[in-house]
Amino acid sequence: MKNFKNPYQPLGTGFTPPYNDAFPADGAQTFKMRGKANVLGHIVTMENYFLPSIGTNHKIAYFKKWNFNWSYYDRFVTNNNSRGNLDNLPGGWYPTQRDLAYTVEGSTPCEKFIGHICVNTWYIDKLKHVNSFIPTVSALGIYNPDFNWAHTFDRNLVCTGEIPFDNYFGPKENEQHVYFTEKSVAWLLAELDENPQPPTIYLDENNMSGPLYICSSDIATYSFGNCESAPILEWEVSNNLQIVISPAQNHSVKVKPKNTSSNGLAFIKAIFDNPNEPVKKNIWIGKPNYNFDLQWDEVSRRLNISIVDDNIGRQDVTNVNWEVVGSTNGGTIQNCSGFKCHARGPLHNIWTVDLKVTVSNSCGTTIEYLTATPPPPIAKSDPIYYEFIGQGDNIYTVNLVEDHISNPINRQQNFPEDLKIFVYDFTGNLVQQTQEEIIDISSLKSGFYIFKVFIDREILTKKVRKI
Repeated sequence: MKNFKNPYQPLGTGFTPPYNDAFPADGAQTFKMRGKANVLGHIVTMENYFLPSIGTNHKIAYFKKWNFNWSYYDRFVTNNNSRGNLDNLPGGWYPTQRDLAYTVEGSTPCEKFIGHICVNTWYIDKLKHVNSFIPTVSALGIYNPDFNWAHTFDRNLVCTGEIPFDNYFGPKENEQHVYFTEKSVAWLLAELDENPQPPTIYLDENNMSGPLYICSSDIATYSFGNCESAPILEWEVSNNLQIVISPAQNHSVKVKPKNTSSNGLAFIKAIFDNPNEPVKKNIWIGKPNYNFDLQWDEVSRRLNISIVDDNIGRQDVTNVNWEVVGSTNGGTIQNCSGFKCHARGPLHNIWTVDLKVTVSNSCGTTIEYLTATPPPPIAKSDPIYYEFIGQGDNIYTVNLVEDHISNPINRQQNFPEDLKIFVYDFTGNLVQQTQEEIIDISSLKSGFYIFKVFIDREILTKKVRKI
């Protein structure tokens, strides 16, 4: 894990409330500063980089200065360390780049030519404040350190016999070298008080083995491997599950749905002694369960239908089938695949499509019925309506007609958000479009054109001839 709480200002050397950050990648630039002199401007640049990945060559330092001509210096290295990149490993960190930048920005180095020319102002272009200092592998004294030190320690190192200690505490995120928190102090004081504490092991649901979905008659086992977790105090399950058996060694549990009608999201949770955090694994029970999301697309004049559920990805869906079981006024479906389908019908008709949607997984099939229809047109009080008219010189506007008075729509007062104007030539090619209330076709060549104006769920069509 390369995350840590950064207490330093972004692109600065001062302190700030800690924010989430992470060590840079292998070979990344971590430091760049430029110095300027009042008389000559930019006269010096310094850059640093993290070590490259194992077996690769990369620049780690760069420097240039101006003395009538630019002088350049750089250094490249090949990382031949099979244990990884020691600049960004899990463990205690030190603010190397921050301290370097802090020192440099407070200096005024001078060069003697045509008198003394000094750097008056420093600019920080890049500053990734910290890097690894004491890797976790070093701090724990791992007996056999010949592996990539970026490896995650998702196991009990006392149980596996990999370290010379009978206990240890490690934070979940990397912390500054020689740094104490309320949690680490409490752990240490308990140990000193001869109250043995469990070693810290940071696990998540991926460390808990067991199926992600079960059927209503299944009995499933969830467990951690030998030496993978700290001792488990107890197991908890959601109210649609029940514990069948939890062996004495307590690193596993058998569960089953409470009854044959159980269906939906469930969880199994392992509770550890402090300071280790609980591990919760979410699973799905039974057949699919879902809803529909309907979105009307005014431009395409179609209803976009989606199968949705916050947990649809957990339900092990193996098949989805869309079937038309009835329709009116020419309603139909198209491009129905997976969790999405489109329904449409003739313009200016209130059509419907009756759908039977079948969704299956390894536990069974769920069938839902749906009637798709476009939204009703917005009721308008006569004599208020829109018209699309020419204003001369190839200019056309969308007007609002109210009480038989026609005026261009006003962007501040009555401008509809869904306004779109499309211009097609007589071969059907789209040649111009806008979302403004005015369109100028003077750039088009002479000929016949069709305007389609979409506004307030209405479509205005106009054929024009450009001379």
